[in-house]
Order: sequence, then C-alpha cells, then structure tokens
Amino acid sequence: MRESDPLALWEGSMWEKVIQLQSEEDQWFMWIMGVCIPISIRSQLRKKIPRIKILSGIVRRSFLLFLLGLCVNTTGGAQLQSLRVFGVLQRFGVVYGVVACLTTIFTRRSYGQSSISWTAPLQDVLVLLPQWLIMLSLVAVHCFLVFFLDVPDCPTGYLGPGGRQFDGQYRGCIGGASGYIDRLILGPSHIYQNPTAAQVYGSGPFDPEGLVGCLLSIFQVFLGVQAGTILGFHREWRDRIYRWLTWGSLAGVIGAILCLASKDNGWIPVNKNLWSLSFVMVTSCFAFFLLSALYYAIDVRQWWSGAPFYYPDPYVTTLHPRLRSIRHHTPSTSQIHTSPHSIHVSDPYITTLHPRFRSIRMNATIMYVGHEICGNMFPWHWSVGTMNTHMLLLSQDIWGTLGWILVAYWLHTLNFFLSL
Repeated sequence: MRESDPLALWEGSMWEKVIQLQSEEDQWFMWIMGVCIPISIRSQLRKKIPRIKILSGIVRRSFLLFLLGLCVNTTGGAQLQSLRVFGVLQRFGVVYGVVACLTTIFTRRSYGQSSISWTAPLQDVLVLLPQWLIMLSLVAVHCFLVFFLDVPDCPTGYLGPGGRQFDGQYRGCIGGASGYIDRLILGPSHIYQNPTAAQVYGSGPFDPEGLVGCLLSIFQVFLGVQAGTILGFHREWRDRIYRWLTWGSLAGVIGAILCLASKDNGWIPVNKNLWSLSFVMVTSCFAFFLLSALYYAIDVRQWWSGAPFYYPDPYVTTLHPRLRSIRHHTPSTSQIHTSPHSIHVSDPYITTLHPRFRSIRMNATIMYVGHEICGNMFPWHWSVGTMNTHMLLLSQDIWGTLGWILVAYWLHTLNFFLSL
C-alpha cells in the first residue's frame, strides 16, 4: 500500500517517529531472512557440501541482488553520472552476504551435547559467540561514527534532518555522520535525491539505505540468526517460545532505554531513515513477539490455519518468506535451501501454502521488481478524479495486489520460477 500515503497507518516518517506498520516491513523481512540462514547453512553442511561452494553461492546471490537493485534504480533513466548506488535490494544483498558468509565460516557440521550442565541451556548463544563478538564490534563502530565523527560545519553527534530545522543552523547536515559518509564516499549525485525530510525541512540528498545504516542492518539480520539457531537447538515448543519472548523483551527494554520511550527526546531516537540502534531493537522486539504468537497460534494450538495466507496441504512443504510458522522442526529431518527470496523446506510438520499463494512466494523477486517498474501503470494502477478518499485509495491498492497475484498464478501455471 505504498501509494496510499494519506492512510496514516501505513504512512512513512518525515524523520524521527513512532513505529508504524510500513516502518516494520523491510526490517521484518531482513529479520526473518536471518532466521532462515542458520537452518539453511546447517542443512548444507550436513550434506557434506564444501564450505567454499556454499560461500560462492552466497556471494553470487548477493551480487545478483545488488545488480538487480541497480537496474531498478534506473527505471527513471540510466544516467550513470547520477545513478543511485544503494537501495532496498542492494541492502538486502549486502546484509545477506555478510551474515550468511559469517554463519558458513563459523558453523560446525555437527554439535554434541554440552558436558557442562550450566552451559547446556545457553548452547544456542554460545555457538554464536564468535559472531556475537563481530556483531557487537559492528554496533560499536556504528556508534563511534554516528556520535563521535567530526563532520564539517555540523555539531558532533547530530541526528537531525538538517534543512530548516533550528532555523536553518545545520542546513547541510541531514543525517549527521551517516549522510556525510555517504556523500563523501558515494558522492552527492549517487544517493537518494528525494528523502522524506525534504518535504518538510527542505533538506538535501540523503540515502536511507546508505553505507552506515548497513552496519545495524547486518546486526538486525543476525538477531534473526539467533532466533533461527534457537529452532535448531531446542525441540520443545515451550523452550522455543520462552527464548524468543526473552530475546524480544530484552530487545524491547534496550530499545526503550535508548529512546527513553519517547518519540524524539531519547539518547538515540527511533529513526528509520538513520536505521538507529533503538529502531533496530524495537522492531526486532516486535519480530520476536510476532514469531512467538504465530508459532503458538498456528502450530502449537492450531487456532488458525493461516488462511488466506496458508492452507493445510500435507504434500506441499514450502514456506512464505515473510510470514511463516515452523512446526516441530528438527535439524536432523529438515532439508532447507534459502536465499533472501527463495526458501524450500522438506519437513512434513511445517505449515504450508496453498499452491496459488506458493506461486507468489516462489516468484517474490519478480513481484517486487515488477511492482517497482509497473506500479504506476495500468492495469495495476489507476486513478479516478482526485483520489481523495480512503475508499478509493484502498480499492486501488487491493486491485493492484490482486493483479500481481494473478501474474504470480499465471507464472505458476507456466511452471516458471525465478530463483537467485
């Protein structure tokens, strides 16, 4: 529903803001990508696939995602002197590549039971200790750059939108150190030219998917890796949910402390444009809670079949990349191959998709790129008059969504699936 900006529930932020549904979309996608990474890597290692082959596949997918994102950025014209380098797909490619490579390097082919009783409940954390050290180092580097880097003509640690804020005192300081590093390395003409802050503050170019934000995006994906590792080391549903809720509560408390539970008065405000640490912790908190709730409702209690997103099918065993629940998953019986847009699972206890909806999941890349290119074209998009009512805007978005579902189903009937 990106076209429906007047619908406040989905409305993006001008700068600092409270969490809204649209703010969570990309974060949850990357987080659940992280959940799938350790399951995939362990499955491939158990099959005796050489690590170098796994790494080459990861690098290839990351490169293709980045390249595809560059292509999407040229839909308005392929002017190389002003080509935006980063974007959503580019960030997906970078964070997936980094986290998946680290997981491949540090994951063992098999894990035995801990001989020390007090470490057994913490095994899912201890096996990730090398990655945790690396991730905390990335967080430290990010905080140092954001709060201590000397930015010309800007106050140290500035996190604002620049432009007209404070009567224009910091007009060229949009994004503080994050914006400065992007402009310094990529160049002002190769970053996003129409940031949301420009609408109110008259700010200059700023890329919300820039270089510095990638550091905390990597950390957010790794928090998903922690959730996925819990699946591999704990078979009882109570153990899994208890740990997910614990991690979610911890992330929420840290996020609340950093922003002082306020919109813009904390030490680190919740800010999607900057991909701030508080934003990462708060959205990860919701991700842990949502995964726990869906897992309990769908797989443990079976209160909801997942319809219309899921339909029970004992013969079809594939998961949707954004909304999935995993039922009694054990590493010894599952075989999973995953990329940011393609997941294939062999486990008779996993909640499944109806074939028509599965076709959407299996061509998620086509759906995303197609919408980016054709999102303002008929028949997916139309306008009647001034389009100034919620009913018209909602009808337009439902129409466009159904149009892409039909495209996905048509591709499914042709047995055509794009997998990076």
